[in-house]
Amino acid sequence: MIEQERVRKLLHSIEKLESYQEIQNEMGRMIAAFNFRQAQQVLSHFALEKEKVSLEVADEGVFEGREAVETIVREKTDENRRIGTADRRGISSTGDEGCKASVCMGNKKPAG
Repeated sequence: MIEQERVRKLLHSIEKLESYQEIQNEMGRMIAAFNFRQAQQVLSHFALEKEKVSLEVADEGVFEGREAVETIVREKTDENRRIGTADRRGISSTGDEGCKASVCMGNKKPAG
């Protein structure tokens, strides 16, 4: 009897570890898709058919609903988005026109 209980607990622990590993792998695939700016791959990780689908982005807030999630993911994975530039709020974006510095903040335009 004790052996069966021990086997059951061990099997449960193995299942938990396998589930954890599966979640970690899925998160890694999503981050890789994000880093390679593959919006459709990123969106495939969301339950877009669910009414309460949402995505929280640090320092920007929670985006609720399919349209909001799709919009923010496409915005964040836009291939034309200039890395290392910032908009007036200091958030990385397509950047100010003519901005060649690594960071352009506020209404100031780069000299020259």
